[in-house]
Amino acid sequence: GTFQPRKNQLGAVCAANIVLKQIDSRFYLYGYSKFFPDYVAQCKGEAKRFGIAEKVEFPGFVDSIIDSFAKDKINVFLCTSREESIPQSMREAMAMGIPVVSTPVGNVPELIHDGKTGYLAKGFEPNDIAEALLRCMADIRSGAIQDIVENAKNYIARECAELIVAKK
Repeated sequence: GTFQPRKNQLGAVCAANIVLKQIDSRFYLYGYSKFFPDYVAQCKGEAKRFGIAEKVEFPGFVDSIIDSFAKDKINVFLCTSREESIPQSMREAMAMGIPVVSTPVGNVPELIHDGKTGYLAKGFEPNDIAEALLRCMADIRSGAIQDIVENAKNYIARECAELIVAKK
């Protein structure tokens, strides 16, 4: 992916600011940064302005998001896009058993059934995204996430079998 306004990484930074006031965590925002350098600078600037720059990392583009899931010990996959169809990396995360939190962009609501196969934000604003992230994190802490992860893996195996490129 690419850092650009339609991907709403700035919304992810703002949502991270909300979440970090309640739960100590770390955010990794992946993507090409060379095409929209001003937007990347804006995202980094907001993280710094909020005082969360040490908790929000910008590793850039990675060839294999699957390797990054393992290397960075990713607990949740977050999609904050305002324009998207269904990201391949979202399917990969689901197949690997990584919970997904997403905005209701494009065809994502066909894949993410809120509270069943992942977490769907009510909208595209930072508060909406943070609320969905906090629900996911609460389920991780309580153990309720296991059912959602299994549902997601089964859904991917059943509905997207020919598209699976990741195995856990």
